[in-house]
Amino acid sequence: MHAALIETIHIATLGTILCFAFAAPIALLASRIITPVPALNAFAQLMLVSSRSANTLVWALVFVAMIGPGAAAGVMAFAFRSIGFVGKLLAEAPDETANGPIEALRASGAPWGA
Repeated sequence: MHAALIETIHIATLGTILCFAFAAPIALLASRIITPVPALNAFAQLMLVSSRSANTLVWALVFVAMIGPGAAAGVMAFAFRSIGFVGKLLAEAPDETANGPIEALRASGAPWGA
């Protein structure tokens, strides 16, 4: 039982790390302040919503069919289920910032990434 518990903790940890690796670029595309292109915003929002709409068990069934049963399928299912939640949190953070400091930076001639 100890080995199964350790494997479960490893699946959750690796799934979370993989989730952040996948969710960060999607969140940057979903943020309206960072990516001002409406088509990219809509596509990224669709990806985040579709990731959240399927249950973890559905993702697990998909990855067991693709990869086979095992820890890898569990890691991928956990990661793909969590992409929507983490991506939404990361995308909404820049959108909630005040526009005043951003406008002041633009007015002073700061580059886009500053």
